[in-house]
Amino acid sequence: MAANDKKISSLTEWIYANIVDAANIVVANAGANYRIAMSTLKQYVLGNRTIDGTGSGDIPTNGGTQTFTNKRLDSPSFNSYTTLNSNVTATQMNLLQNLDVNVKQKFDSLDSDVSGIENNIYDLLNAVNALQADKIYSTGQGTSSTSITISASTIGGEDKIDPNSLSIFVYEQKSVSLLKLLNLSNISIEISDGYLSSVTIGDVESGRSYQIVIRYRVSTQ
Repeated sequence: MAANDKKISSLTEWIYANIVDAANIVVANAGANYRIAMSTLKQYVLGNRTIDGTGSGDIPTNGGTQTFTNKRLDSPSFNSYTTLNSNVTATQMNLLQNLDVNVKQKFDSLDSDVSGIENNIYDLLNAVNALQADKIYSTGQGTSSTSITISASTIGGEDKIDPNSLSIFVYEQKSVSLLKLLNLSNISIEISDGYLSSVTIGDVESGRSYQIVIRYRVSTQ
């Protein structure tokens, strides 16, 4: 045995941290001996791929900065353990490709704009109501008593009627073609929460027919 020849068991172990790419090992094949550099051996074991490389066939690592191409991810999650809903499709994700703004800020801004528009519409409605022409309610009434009461909901439906805007005209229906305007002073206007509640017309006679015309405006308050 030569002076430098040793049994494998007596050789110093070369740990991973100390191995260099330029180191060589000797292998025998078909009766011949070959020298293989450690870098070539690594290349062979990895299938000529690079760990943490950027090539199409390179091997990714946890935390490595790499670009994946043509990869399918089933049940992925982003910065949490909550997986992406499986109903989210590639088509839906592609819709985000031209989105280059903060969506939440845009929605917050839109909500503010909508609120402003709603306020403007409300102000406009109030202005229109303030400028509106008088509305007219007209009804023919027969009576079996000495008074006629008409509620605000009968006159204006759901509208809130300004009680200070009323003009009330009472006609006696003398015939099909003849109305006589009556000069009645016994008319009561009932108000609730600042709005008209009802109108009561007194001094009418039982058994006669009347035509009642009420002009009014919707309250802007």
